[in-house]
Amino acid sequence: MPPPSFQKLRCPGHSVKAFLAAVAIFTCINICRLAMLMDTGGSELFTIADAALPSTRLVNISIVQISDDSSRKKLAPNLENLNCYARLQGYQIILANIDKDCRQKTKDIHFLRQCTVHRLMMNAKNQGSTLPSVTRDHWFLVLDGDIAVINPNHRIEEYIEASRNRYEGDVIHGLRFHNNEVTACIYLVKNSQFGREYVRSWSDLYPEQYHHQLGNSDIKMHYGGANSDNGALYWHLLQYLTDADVPGQQECLQAGQNANKSETHATYIAFVTCFHKVAKQTRCRGREWDRIDILPRRRNIAVDGWPFGWQFSDHSFMQHTIKSPPMRIPAAHSIYRPTAVRGRWPPPIFSCSLSSHDPLAYRMDEFYVNETYFAAMEEWADTMQRKKRNNNPLSWDDNSCIQSGR
Repeated sequence: MPPPSFQKLRCPGHSVKAFLAAVAIFTCINICRLAMLMDTGGSELFTIADAALPSTRLVNISIVQISDDSSRKKLAPNLENLNCYARLQGYQIILANIDKDCRQKTKDIHFLRQCTVHRLMMNAKNQGSTLPSVTRDHWFLVLDGDIAVINPNHRIEEYIEASRNRYEGDVIHGLRFHNNEVTACIYLVKNSQFGREYVRSWSDLYPEQYHHQLGNSDIKMHYGGANSDNGALYWHLLQYLTDADVPGQQECLQAGQNANKSETHATYIAFVTCFHKVAKQTRCRGREWDRIDILPRRRNIAVDGWPFGWQFSDHSFMQHTIKSPPMRIPAAHSIYRPTAVRGRWPPPIFSCSLSSHDPLAYRMDEFYVNETYFAAMEEWADTMQRKKRNNNPLSWDDNSCIQSGR
């Protein structure tokens, strides 16, 4: 656990009575409004918030969340959190059911989501679409339902501008803090021809495709299926970012085919490991590196909340693994705590609502800590992880061109 000298400073400075009043009023209004939104069924696209875009904005941005009706109701507080953020910052937010045509391809919910994202992107470029026109570049921030905004002062453009390719790129992924996985649960994609083809070809990597269309006798190499679309993402990135003559690329593709659902977790991690080794050989240059970027650890758009007990600071933006009811992390899986970590409920919606009047309202959250404490906690956690990596270095390389930012 962090050294005792770390001071966990908070910034209350607000009236509790005012908070309770805000909770009562805002909760009443939004529960009624969200209930009406949940009545929309089928596979039709529908929009919660479509705020006017400032004329000074360089690009159009839509926040996209794909789910079915049951999970949407379960994660309603997270959706209302995103809705509040979209209104506050002037973004469009889109909820969409799984596309009915996508359901004909696979039953895997993760690939169904990527397929639906592609359909939304195609719909956005049609003349009759209700989505923003493409007179300016249109970016989609695609995220899972267990992601919520914890500091609404950050803008999505910050992460486009922090990427190597900035607005000239088409796809932005990020690394997880604790294991260097490239995250599939949240990413940015431009609605360009390249972006649409990127998502389409990713969504087509579901294993059933090869068994149904190619037959058991086909020798074409394909992804084995471990960890669903997140595992397939490495296979996808290898095809886009590396050439066949890059040392280790063919062996890595073979490792990806071997990583099927019946194999052990170690087989999957071995595939992640070889991806980083092969990517390092490219020095993050050539092929499609000028269109695809992967943000380093600590700079991803959303971070997993559980490694840090869901605590956050001013530089934090979104957290992943915010569930209802909250998840509980055993002590053995916690990075820095000696005891089990309780999960957290979605951030109180009133803290987002009050941000329009008080930019520091998010600091009222019980999980907020000051920047000095959080930075020290990150360093401590990184030290503990480095000790683990000395014994089991799978998937980790501090010197990779991805982590070093080239």
